[in-house]
Formats: sequence, C-alpha cells, structure tokens
Amino acid sequence: IKSFYLDGKKQKKAFVPASPTGRHKIAIELTGDFPSSSIDIKGYTPAPEYPSVSIKEGALVWNPINNCRYKVLHNGQIADMTEEGCYVLPKDSTGEWQVIAVDELGNLIDGDQIMAIVGNYLRAQGKLKNDTIVATVMSNFSLLAVSPIDGRYSRQTESLREYFSEYALIKYRVRIEIEYFIALCQIPLPQLADFDSSKFEALRDIYRTMTPADAAKVKEIEKVTNHDVKAVEYYIKDRFKEMDIMKWGEFVHFGLTSQDINNTSVPLSFKEAIDESFMPLLKEVLGIMKGMAEEWAEIPMLAKTHGQPASPTRVGKEFNVFVARLEEQIRQFEQLTYPAKFGGATGNMNAHKVAYPAVDWIGFGNDFVASLGLKRSFPTTQIEHYDNLASLFDCLRRINTILIDFARDIWTYISMEYFRQKVKAGEVGSSAMPHKVNPIDFENAEGNFGVADALYTHLAMKLPISRLQRDLT
Repeated sequence: IKSFYLDGKKQKKAFVPASPTGRHKIAIELTGDFPSSSIDIKGYTPAPEYPSVSIKEGALVWNPINNCRYKVLHNGQIADMTEEGCYVLPKDSTGEWQVIAVDELGNLIDGDQIMAIVGNYLRAQGKLKNDTIVATVMSNFSLLAVSPIDGRYSRQTESLREYFSEYALIKYRVRIEIEYFIALCQIPLPQLADFDSSKFEALRDIYRTMTPADAAKVKEIEKVTNHDVKAVEYYIKDRFKEMDIMKWGEFVHFGLTSQDINNTSVPLSFKEAIDESFMPLLKEVLGIMKGMAEEWAEIPMLAKTHGQPASPTRVGKEFNVFVARLEEQIRQFEQLTYPAKFGGATGNMNAHKVAYPAVDWIGFGNDFVASLGLKRSFPTTQIEHYDNLASLFDCLRRINTILIDFARDIWTYISMEYFRQKVKAGEVGSSAMPHKVNPIDFENAEGNFGVADALYTHLAMKLPISRLQRDLT
C-alpha cells in the first residue's frame, strides 16, 4: 500500500478506527510492486453490503441482497424474518428497530463458522495442512477478559490494540530493527555496500504486513530464547533466509542492546497512539464542550459555592471554564517531545566505535531517532532517563483530572435537576426502580480516570529511578 485515504484525507496508517458511524469513503493507492514472497492472486469478491436502513412512509426500507434473509428486531426481540427489503411498522410503534443479515435458518454467521467454511473449502482442494485449523480464543471475547479494558470497554478501546497489545509491541520492535538495518545500509557500512537498495520496501513489508499469526511465531521462538527482543532478531533473520539475503543477516541488531529497541519502539507506539487515537478523541470532547458553551451562553444559572446558593452565573460560562483548562493542557502537551534512548550496551556506542571508528555514531544515532519522529536522549546509561516520558504522563494526568472535575460537576448538576438525561428505549436504570436514569457514564468516567491517574503517577515516579543502569522492578 502506497497511500490510504479516509473520506479524502490521507492517513498515516492503513487503518480505520472503530469510532466512525454512517457511510465513509476509503481509497487505497497501491505501489504497483509485487511483494518479494510468492502470492496467490484471487478474483475480486465484494462482501454483501451491510443493510442501510431508513424509514419511509411508515416502513423500514433497505437494499436487499440476493439469497440473503433479514431478521427485524424491535427493542432486541425478533419481530419478523424476511427476504424483502422492507418491513411495515406497526401503527404508533416506538422503540429501537434493527435489521441484520442472517443465514437461511436465521442464525448470525460468526467468525468460527467462516473459519469452518474456509477450512472445508481448502480441505476439498487438498490444501488444508493436516486437515487442521488452528484457532485461539478471540482476544475481544469480553467474558474471558481479565481487565475491563479488553472486556466491558473493549468496543471503546479496540483501536488501542494497534499500539499497546503484545502483538503491537512485537510489530513495533520488528519495525525498529528493520529501519535500523536500512539505516546501516545507507551509511553504508563496507559489508553492506552491495545490499540492493531496491529491496528496502520488501524489508519494510516484513513489519507493514505483519499479522498476529506472525507475532505468534516470535512468541514460539521466545519459548526457546526466553528473551523477547532476541526472539524478534531471530524472527527477522528467518525472514532474511526466506528472501535469500541472509548474507547480510548478522547486521540485524548490530551493536545494540535490548533497550535500544524497547526505548524506541515503546515511545513510538505511545506517540502514534496519542496522535492517531487519543488526541483526536480528546479534541472531539473539547468540541462538544465548546458547542454546549455556545448553545447555552445566555442561559442563567444559580451558582453554588460550598454547596450553597451563591451569585448567579451562565451555563455557557461554566462550560467555558473547562474548555479553557483543557485547551491550556493540550497546548502544554503538544510542546513536549517523545524521548528515545539509542546508544548500545551502556549508552556509549562502544561496539559501534570499535568496529567502525571512522563513522560518526553520535550523529547517526541522532538522525536515526529523529527519522522515527522521536527525540534522542543523550548521553544516557543503558536505559532511557524517562524524565520526559514522565512529563507526558504528568500532563495526561492533569487532563484526566480536569475531566474528573467536569464529570463530578455534571453529576451534581443532574442530581440538582439542572440537567436531565435522555431516556433510551430498552435501557433500565434500576432493577427495582425502572423510572430512574442513573448518571453511570459520568461515574464510570470518574472511576476509570482515577485508575489511569494512579498508573500515570506511579510510572512518572518509578521509571526515572533505577539501580545504576538497569533493573526490572
């Protein structure tokens, strides 16, 4: 993939977040080059379009797909099964209506069934090795999740798997190793002078196209090495063998220590998660606050201090207080840099200097880290200082603290009936008192922000402190 566009805007990654709703346009521009590995070219087979439902003249209407049945749900209960593209609504009906595509028996087709279909197809062609499909418990199966991050809140946090999962960490480590090898070729080191630069993009495809199944291979290697970064190095060398370039394989991870990989891959994943996932959502929240401040700019409200009636204020002004606070913290956050350590076993580039004394390794390290969008910490011990990372955590903690304050104020306004929450059909506020609509989203937000702040505080205080040059506490 050369370029990836979402609604006409070029994206840094070929990735669609889970948050958009409605219809969107995706454009993918290919490089026109074939990958170095063998490929099977398949015919283009579009997936059936998800039914886009609208209400016209008292009926639900959608575009039906041939040989497809539809289940119509009313408040989560089956109302009808049809092959048509419409359903006449009962007179004066209210509530939530949903249309979903199903098989001939009315069952949803899930991932396990799709795997069985594909497996049977491959077995019939004699292409299913050992007549076996290897499957794992789905990582998004929330009932088996240990933490609510991947459980109850998995729908909200799904996009973070691309940055903070074990798979993502392995992928980022492979990315750093590959880019480092390419940078050595571009010096060039004498033994790498004859490496064909046209293969650089094929090398980058190793991490660009990396799948969880590929990451699982790294974990298998780690069972032998008992060292996660060394397993990444061996995995890349295996790929070099497949590409018939193992002649240059010993320059993978040349002169580096594990922390040169960790202290670049982790801040890079953190930076891209902030830029591509967290900050757009935070600014979306900020935009909603601004909209409310403008809408309610002239609405008078009795202010309260110490919980007691005080001088009057305006609703819009109270929202603007939080807008100003968040904007200032975002401004401060955007001034901070993402630190990275890159300097060999004890930070001195010893092996590099001994092997190639004529190379400016300090300049090389600075340029390489800058090419990743990070700022190199120099000088360092074997590990990153983490002082600047602590600054990022501290600023994020302040942003969370402001949002806790906001959530508590809105909760209190609701309790005083300054605001009322909208009733959503089918939802129950209390098992004993169904008339209630509890402010659970604000309560959940306060609790989750509090847990996050505790972790930010611990990391900001712990990471900058080590026993001499390294410890794993």
